[in-house]
Amino acid sequence: MPNKAIREEFNNELKSLLHEIEVMGKTVAKSVREATEALLTGNTVLAQKVINGDDTIDLMQTVIEDKCILLIALQQPLARDLRILTTALKIVTDLERIGDYADNIARLSLKKMQGYDVSSKYGDFKPMAQEVAFMIENVIEAYINVDICSAEEIHKHDDVVDAYCKKMHDEILLNIQATADNVDRLTGILAILHYLERAGDHVTNIAEWVIFLSTGRRYKV
Repeated sequence: MPNKAIREEFNNELKSLLHEIEVMGKTVAKSVREATEALLTGNTVLAQKVINGDDTIDLMQTVIEDKCILLIALQQPLARDLRILTTALKIVTDLERIGDYADNIARLSLKKMQGYDVSSKYGDFKPMAQEVAFMIENVIEAYINVDICSAEEIHKHDDVVDAYCKKMHDEILLNIQATADNVDRLTGILAILHYLERAGDHVTNIAEWVIFLSTGRRYKV
């Protein structure tokens, strides 16, 4: 096959791969939003939907990883093309882990939070989750467009997530210390808080891979 045709085939495969990563990112962001909504509203159907959807996210990761490995093996890409594929392998791992956190939130919602008005007591979960979901969508867009400026902005949003985490962490600990009632639920809420905080950390990891893709250097955002 002539070099031009080989290159065109590779570009088409790469375009398809990037689209699949975009879809995975949107799916994970939606899971974070829906898991948190299920927590705040007590919607058991929505919580179960998130749990069931985790297998889909896992499958997306596997399919993308297999395509990356196949392209590396068959095309033997160099320089930036190779970085696109190696960063894709890293990024889908972070996305899958965030999906696991959404799954964990939904499971805790079903197991420990039924009949407990989380929304009135810890309403900051909603904007915190929205911030994380926004970060996921933005960082994937930054990856697809190789947009360093957008990637570097991610840390500012992570600072917002961390501020919510600190505020709510202190509130939860005070409530645990104040009464023996609902300790099991409160420790569950504390776990959920840290799941969202860690999700934000995984998004900053992805931002660092976007910068690596463009520059070839590792950089902490």
